[in-house]
Amino acid sequence: MLKIIRDFLPEEKALQLSNEIYDTPENWWSYAIKHNDNLSYLKSSLRDFHAKNRLEKELQERLHEGKFSYKFKRSTKHVKNCNCYECVFTLEYLENILKNVILEETGWDDCFVSESFVSAYQPGDFLSMHTDENRGIAYILNLTSGWKPEYGGMLNVLQPDGTFKAIFPEFNSLVLMQIEEDGGTPHFVSEVSAYAPCHRVAFSGWYNKV
Repeated sequence: MLKIIRDFLPEEKALQLSNEIYDTPENWWSYAIKHNDNLSYLKSSLRDFHAKNRLEKELQERLHEGKFSYKFKRSTKHVKNCNCYECVFTLEYLENILKNVILEETGWDDCFVSESFVSAYQPGDFLSMHTDENRGIAYILNLTSGWKPEYGGMLNVLQPDGTFKAIFPEFNSLVLMQIEEDGGTPHFVSEVSAYAPCHRVAFSGWYNKV
């Protein structure tokens, strides 16, 4: 199942979330880099800045070898009883409204959010081909206003005929992708262009059947 729901949130809510993401302090983000068989989360210290530069070579080699690799900024674990916009959105939408959409689309009796985070792709960031096998239903809520296809950051999903469907990250569009069966669904996010004027941001994650 691959479905796109345009204008998923009330426009005012979508704009509010987008602004809150772009106003999030730098130290809130972690730079996730999948290199070799490791996943590193780097912060904004000088030490991590230089570590990122060292990991770029390993990342490039892994990508050329056809192994799963990526780099982009994302949110990570929150403190208990956190009331930031991400945690509030999780309670109000992910565990309520969007959950009901998932149940309606799949026919499942019940499900839960197995993982969720905010992603931010800057120029040079990408997500290579992978399947997310046994992940259930993936969701991506795109929240970048004014994004253009030529900026990259396109979700590409393998179709039954062997071609790829490129999905534009239209502002306030929700993408649902069922990836729990038949070894998952091959997909990737194309590299963000050096000329992109801003980060490509989204709420992302997975639901699994109870």
